[in-house]
Formats: sequence, structure tokens, C-alpha cells
Amino acid sequence: MEKKQAREKGTERKKDGYGGKGRLEKFCLFIIKKGTYLILLTPLIISDLFFFPFVVPKTIYFLGLVQIIFAAWLFLAISFQRYRPRFNPLSAAIAFFLVILFLSSVFGVDFFRSFWSTYERMTGLLTWFHLMAFFLVISSVFQGLKKDWFKIFSVSFSVAVLVSLLSLGPRIGIDIDPSPIGGATIGNTSLMATYLLFNVFLALYIFVKSSGLLKIFAGFSFILISLGLLLSGGRAAILAFLGGLVLLFFLYLAFASSKFFLRILGRVCLVGSLIVFLVLTFLLFQPNSRVQEKFIEVATGARLVVWEKAWQGWQERPWLGWGPESFDLVFARHFNPSLFLPEYGGEVWFDRAHNVAFDALVAFGIIGLLAYLGIFASAFYVLWRKYFRERISFWTAGIFSVILISYFIQNLVVFDMISTYLMFFLILGFISALIKPGAVEKSAEPKNRWILALVLVFLFFSFFRFIIQPAIAAHYTAKAFLPQISFEKRISFFERALEISPLPRQQIRMRLKDLVIITLARTLRNDEFPEKEFPQGFEAGLETAVREMEKEIKQTPMHFCSRLTLGILYSNQGIFYYEQGRDKRAQASFLLAEKTLEQAIELSPTNQLAYWVLSRVKIKQNKPDLAFQYLEKAISLEPRFFYSWKLFIEFALLTKNYDLAKVKIEQAIEFNPVWGPKFEKFLQK
Repeated sequence: MEKKQAREKGTERKKDGYGGKGRLEKFCLFIIKKGTYLILLTPLIISDLFFFPFVVPKTIYFLGLVQIIFAAWLFLAISFQRYRPRFNPLSAAIAFFLVILFLSSVFGVDFFRSFWSTYERMTGLLTWFHLMAFFLVISSVFQGLKKDWFKIFSVSFSVAVLVSLLSLGPRIGIDIDPSPIGGATIGNTSLMATYLLFNVFLALYIFVKSSGLLKIFAGFSFILISLGLLLSGGRAAILAFLGGLVLLFFLYLAFASSKFFLRILGRVCLVGSLIVFLVLTFLLFQPNSRVQEKFIEVATGARLVVWEKAWQGWQERPWLGWGPESFDLVFARHFNPSLFLPEYGGEVWFDRAHNVAFDALVAFGIIGLLAYLGIFASAFYVLWRKYFRERISFWTAGIFSVILISYFIQNLVVFDMISTYLMFFLILGFISALIKPGAVEKSAEPKNRWILALVLVFLFFSFFRFIIQPAIAAHYTAKAFLPQISFEKRISFFERALEISPLPRQQIRMRLKDLVIITLARTLRNDEFPEKEFPQGFEAGLETAVREMEKEIKQTPMHFCSRLTLGILYSNQGIFYYEQGRDKRAQASFLLAEKTLEQAIELSPTNQLAYWVLSRVKIKQNKPDLAFQYLEKAISLEPRFFYSWKLFIEFALLTKNYDLAKVKIEQAIEFNPVWGPKFEKFLQK
């Protein structure tokens, strides 16, 4: 009777998944498992209570939960050998890549920014450390636990189903997409498509490997996610999905078919696919090739220009690159003035190359790129080594290989954010967990309870510094844009955000600049304030904006954008003082603007923006001849861009240089006769 009761108790322990484990161990495992499920909800997190509502809340949410489950795992790993990470080719490759990432940050141009990133991206070294922590936890705790991974994958593609439904809503007359530009809760159609790309294959995997209701649900999810992906507008991910299905079919023929002829055919198709991919890649970079023309037609020529600049930047620092999150510095340094032309899309600010290879080369050099590729190589090695040893099925090796290949291919024209990085490391964690764990010791209550206290202290300080403070700063920045509050109150919110923010403050300072400049312009136009009455606290707010951008210059002396912004602020400060009748202070501000903009030109000598702003400053200083010299330079950088000609002629008329204006109009029409009608209003003057 006693033996029977003991067996029944043992059965109950096995059912709850924590059989034979102590209370603290059970509690930590509970936190890790439930926390992992919650982490998979990251793509759904949005809030307009934060600066960059589609980015900051997601990343803060992910980082916070990872810290919690990592703390629980750290306690387990210190107390029990079986929860310690196993050394394998994949974990070694990821660790090596992070070492290179760290060295690149240390020896790069801006460690602070490489570590923290920006509010708009939040993909710096800090996030990479958390991704590694996430990988360590799931690959160590869920080793060989098929049911747990089925649950994890089911939760993941269930979230993807919801994202798909949100994105499909407007197509059936239900406008429930929270993003003004599409992309559902992800906020960007390309990023959403990449996220769905992972999950559509996970749904396919569970459909193939499961049975019963789970199989039906997985099949239904596969259809819905496929529909959401195909209608997403993310062309790269759509092509990668379709190509991935074809690749999976070829892999099946090559390795799972029972007929010799089909296996040979499949391998021939695989080799042929690789050759076609390499040929298309080669032709893409050949000027005037049909492949390049088609690519420009679909994606605009800006991508090729940006890749060219990335290549030039990499050659300056080939081994470890410029450091993560430094692409905008390289882009400004090698700016192509033709980007202002309509055929290039009109986008002139890039902080990513939109190509994983070029981004890696710029950020962490050739060593970093090889280390990154090593992660994929090691993952393929683990999958196919286990398959050929008959320890996993073809579908496990095939589908997860296709996921990684499809993800990498589409990343040749896009980039990652937290939702896609999350999925990438989830897949890597699963592949690492396939490696059979070693001997497992008997569980017991840990004797060293002080370890738990140390882990909790570590979690408290880490959580406050890396989660709470950035969240508060992002919240204050968002509050500064509330329309119903006064100008003075907005400034105070900016000041609080800047005081508490551990992240790079450039973007907060840029938004502060926007606020004071827009307010100045509206006041001078009498749009909101009668008789040019500035709102209360405007001068103090303007001085705060200038002071903060001066701090930014000291922290990031090589960033063109920061110097350009400070030059614009000085110029507007001069205008404000001029309107107040304080001519000496106005001229002092204009001199500071002149000096700062000249420094900006040194950082990006081929960018017309600084020349345009500097020409305005020279007009305010009553030095029109110098203004025309800067505008001539802007025209010479890219004579096909109409705005430089237009600004020259406007300033010539403003300063009553009518003969000069007439000559310039004639030159412009001679260069491009299409502009003739646009200059009629000037000729009438």
C-alpha cells in the first residue's frame, strides 16, 4: 500500500513538470517558463506613453523580462550543474561573436552609443547581451524537452496569428491596425513580414511534427500567417518565404526521398539554386545590368548608393569596423549628394545600410562579419550532424535550416529590430537545446541561500539602471509632445528626460530643437501667437536647447547631424534676438552658427544641407556674396537638384541682385528646360 502511494506521488510530480525538485528550484523554473511565454508577446507591446511607441516599449519589455528569467536561471546554474550551459559549436560561435562585438565597441568611435544605441533602434551592445542571456536560459533549461518547445513555438505563432489578423483588418473594412504606416503592432511592414517569416515556418514545423488538435491549430495558423505575410508588402520576406518553400522541397528530395534518382535530382537543384543566387548577386552590382535595373525599379536606387558608401566606410576601418550603431557617421562622411533627387526616393538620412553584410562590415569589420556568418554555419553543422546520426528527423533539420537561410537572404535588403532578433535567438536556442545534455545530478534544495540574495541584489541594480531609467526618460519625452500642455511645461519634461536618461540623448535633444524652432517659426508667422508674442519661457527653452546640443557636440564630436543641428539652433537663436532688437547678441549667435556649420561641412563636405543653412546665415549677416558662394557649391555638388537653384535665385531677389537672379535663371533653364515654368514667378518680379 505504501509503495502504491509513493508511485502515485511520483506520478503527480512528473505531471507538474517539476518531479523530484525542491521548492526554490520549482519556483525558478516556473519563473523561467512563464517568463519565456511572456517574452514571446513582445511584438504585441506598443504604447504612446513612450518615445518611439513601437520600439521603446517592446525593447524595455523584452529586456526587463530577460533580466528576470536570467536571474532565476543564474541561481539555478550556480546551484545545479544540470542547468549550466553546455559548450557546443553554436554557443561557442555566439559567444565569439559577442566578444568581437564588444571589442568593436571598445575600439570604435563611440562606445557609449555602441553600448546603448538610440531610442529609435535600441539594438546596441546592451540588447545583444540580453539576447545572449535569453539564448543561455532557453538552451540550458529546455534541453531535450520536446513538449516545452512545442508549447513555446505554439505561443510564438499564436502571437503571429494575432499580428496577421491586425494587419489584415483594414483589407476587410476593419481598421484595427495600430500603425499609421502599416505593420500592425510591429509598426513597419518589412519588419512585420520578417517576424511572420519565422513564425510561418514554426507553424509548419508543429503541423508536421504534432497530431490531434495541435496539428489542426498549427495548420490553421500556417494559412493565416501565410496570408498575412503575402499581403504584408514586405517584398523581401515574401520572396524569402516562397523561396524557402522551394528550398525545403529540394532538401526533401535530396535527403529524405527513398528513391536514388530523386535524391540526385534534389542535390542538383540545390547546387543550381546556389549558382543562380550567386549569379544574381554578381549581376546586381554590375552597372546597367538587367538585374540592377529591376532592383532599382522595385527598391529605388538609394539602396545601391548606401551600400557603396558602406563599402567605402568599411575600407577605412576594415578589421573591427566603426563600432555598432555608427553607420550614420560613415554615411555622412561619404554622403552622396544625388540622394536628394526623386529617383533615389528623397530619403537622405540612413542609420542602417539595409543589408546585413554591409551593416556588419561597417559596425564590426570583416572579423565581425565572419563571426556572424559563423553562427549560421555552426547552426547548420549542429542540425545536419544530428540528422545524419539519425537523432533528429529531416523536418527538424530541414525546416530550421530553411528558416535561417530565408531570414539571412531577406536581411540582405532590410535590417533587424527587437521582434526579429527575438525570433532569431529563439531559433538558435532551440537548435542548441537539441544537443543531448550530459549526466544530471539528483535535485535537492540548494544549501547556499546567500546566492539567491546576491542574484536579487544584482537584478535590482541592473533593472533600475537598464530598464526603469530608460523607461522613465522615454515617458517624459513622450509627454513633452502632448498638445494640451504649455510650452514651458514641455521644456520641463524634456529637461527631466535629459537628466534621467542613461541612453544617448541625441534624439531627445533633436526633438527639443524641433520644438523651439517650430514655435519660433509659428510665432513669427503669427500662426498661434498674435503680434509676435512668444510663449512664456521661450527664451529659456531656446537657451536650454542650445546648451543641450553643445553638450551633445562634446559627447559626439564626429557626428555631422549634431553639428548641423547646433548650427541651425544658433541661427534661430540669432533670429530670435534680432526680433527682440538685441542686435549684438544676434550677431554673436550668427557667428557661432557660421563656425559650427563650417565644422559640419568638414565632417560631411558633400552634403548640401549645411551649405543651405550657412547661406541663410550669411544673408542674415548681410554678406550675400558669401551666401552665393555656398549656394554655388551646393549646386555644383548636384546640379540636377532644383532646390539649390531656387534658393540661390530667391536670395538674389531678396538682396535686390536682379541681374544676378536673371543670369542664374537663364543658366538653370539652359541646364534643364523643364524648369522654365517654375521660374516664371521669379521672372515676373
